Amino acid sequence: MPEYDSVDVPSAFEMLLEEVDSQISLIKKLVTTATEKGEFEAAKEAITKAEKATEFRSRVSELLGEWYEQLETSERLPENDPEGGKKISRRDLGKLKKGLRTRHDEFYRPILQALAELGGSAKMRNVLDRVAESMKNKLKPVDHELPSDSEAIRWRNTAQWARYILVKNKLLKSDSPHGIWEITPEGRKYLVK
Repeated sequence: MPEYDSVDVPSAFEMLLEEVDSQISLIKKLVTTATEKGEFEAAKEAITKAEKATEFRSRVSELLGEWYEQLETSERLPENDPEGGKKISRRDLGKLKKGLRTRHDEFYRPILQALAELGGSAKMRNVLDRVAESMKNKLKPVDHELPSDSEAIRWRNTAQWARYILVKNKLLKSDSPHGIWEITPEGRKYLVK
């Protein structure tokens, strides 16, 4: 029987969101072109399509959030812990024994610090590059492995899970453009604790 792997679901959602974003961008160009040509009926149709695509994107985002929520048992970060909060555990999915990989709560501070250093907002890839550098002595050998049926190295998936928890705790913005991570004022305050 194939092993259950929760890591691929977020990747699939991310790919879908990228495609939807691409379509929304294309529709916006169609609206602009139709408006410039005075084809207002075509522009109205394109606007309706853009609204529906945007609504669909929101539903997909919500589904991704639901996926993460069904995996977590706790999501609250304590206010007084300067070292990244309490452990947020996932259900045992039969993948790795506890302690083999770096816990996602260990990524909170490095993610927030990277964003602060990058001016508060940056592409996910740039944030993760900084996180990799700051955590190079903390990451375990298993963190650098490619889990079965996954396209992303384990620590990058763990960092994305950490990002989700940071968003839920309002330390990162929830409405950032796709692929962009942004720190909130609360996230900056958390860094100085």
